[in-house]
Amino acid sequence: MEENTRNESWEAYYKIMNPDARGKLLAELSAAEDGPETELRKKLYACRYQKKRGKTADRGLYACFLLMDLCRNRFGGAAEAKRKGREALDMLCVGELWEAGDAAREILYQEFRNIFRCYLETTKDSGYGKKLLGLMQSTPEEKEQRAMEDLYDMSRGAARVLRPLGDPFLSEQMQLICRAADDAFASLGDGAAERYEEFRKKK
Repeated sequence: MEENTRNESWEAYYKIMNPDARGKLLAELSAAEDGPETELRKKLYACRYQKKRGKTADRGLYACFLLMDLCRNRFGGAAEAKRKGREALDMLCVGELWEAGDAAREILYQEFRNIFRCYLETTKDSGYGKKLLGLMQSTPEEKEQRAMEDLYDMSRGAARVLRPLGDPFLSEQMQLICRAADDAFASLGDGAAERYEEFRKKK
């Protein structure tokens, strides 16, 4: 496979949000291109998605919810916060892949960006951000505000909690996750990058 075609194929892979469609394309690309980076992607896919009762569970989204909970519910002290942070990242084999070098870290960045895009896609649902015990729908502006709050707490908020705990590797890994979250929101276009930057300045 030529380099340009290969790069375009992997770009398409990271834009897909359906796990089964991603798995199908990953299998096709793996058959055409075998190598260490392909093996890392296959490992990360296996870490992220798990079949349960015929359905595919996205552990990447669950890891992000754990990070959000870590930010919002600060019980148990430093040891508990560190345990929660590591548990969330271990769901995606972050510690293991981190040691594989820069190429693996770029793959992790792309995967987390996809995870955050998947989360942002859920915020378009009519049930997202309902008010008054679910009786009233939120406006598009209110939905976006909540989405920014959630995304911030999953990334920068969690990183802020973990930073003072004295684990340089965890802090470095969270920096990558913050960059992925920022870029995921910016990819929505139509001034999203500027609105999110303004939001972050107020935190």
